[in-house]
Amino acid sequence: MKTITVTSFDSGLTLQKWLKKNDVPFALANKFFRKKLIKVNKVKATKDTVLQTGDEILMPEIKEERQLGNEHKEKYVYEITKQDAERHFHSRIIYEDENIIAIDKEQGIATQGGNKVKVSIDGILQKIAKHSGKQYFIVHRLDKDTSGVLLIAKNRQTAQKLGVKFKNRKIEKTYLAIVVGKVLPMEGSIDVKIGKVVNGDIEKMVIDEADGKKAITDYKVLEHFGKTASLVEIYPQTGRKHQIRVHFAAIEHPILGDGKYGGTKAFIEGLGKTMHLHSYRVGKCEKIIPKTIEAPIPERFNVENR
Repeated sequence: MKTITVTSFDSGLTLQKWLKKNDVPFALANKFFRKKLIKVNKVKATKDTVLQTGDEILMPEIKEERQLGNEHKEKYVYEITKQDAERHFHSRIIYEDENIIAIDKEQGIATQGGNKVKVSIDGILQKIAKHSGKQYFIVHRLDKDTSGVLLIAKNRQTAQKLGVKFKNRKIEKTYLAIVVGKVLPMEGSIDVKIGKVVNGDIEKMVIDEADGKKAITDYKVLEHFGKTASLVEIYPQTGRKHQIRVHFAAIEHPILGDGKYGGTKAFIEGLGKTMHLHSYRVGKCEKIIPKTIEAPIPERFNVENR
């Protein structure tokens, strides 16, 4: 069995929708419901159970199903030792008090587990919690290739409070990005609706002014690197999935290294092939986050010396 903690990103979803979002096959999900194999906060759950930030989902690991003859792919399996987990986690802490931990998430590590994900922050925390007896709750997400500030609650009450604040956009988040081309004007706002398209196992966010959800991204250009690229400070006013990436691709200035949304235009010879998006700052929030938290600017942003 595996325990997964619900983040604010998934708060309000039914368990059925959560399983679908996390790539659990429909037939397998129905089997879990039929045999009552899933619990939420230690209580047997149904497909209509509504999830909240900090809820703990206890469900079978897919690898256990394979041992029973089911050939579904493995999920929620983390190949990392306790020592490696602790070493990595503690080396990335940039702030800690009695209620929260802030880490500088490394690029290339997923926030939560999923299909084909072997190492994630969630998995690392579960490994540590299993041996320490402590609880940790991830309250928001960063894409796998986005680095920077990631907040973790040390108790359920704080996780729920932060979940509400994030959902209601009461916590200011600032990102840094290097984008392709010379961005003008120097300050602006991208107000374009975003929707989702699914093609088999491939999910992608797209501009959809007809049926999409409202999405607003404010920005300020900090520096131009000739006409080749721009360093931009970004202030998302809404929290749509992949919002920053979709919006800058839409104005023909994709995030450097973001091939998913920028295609070949996102790559500039000599400037690296990884995505240049960084969660730079999370603002102070009364009684929960006592100070503004910043993550160091990563080395890959030093494009002037390339």
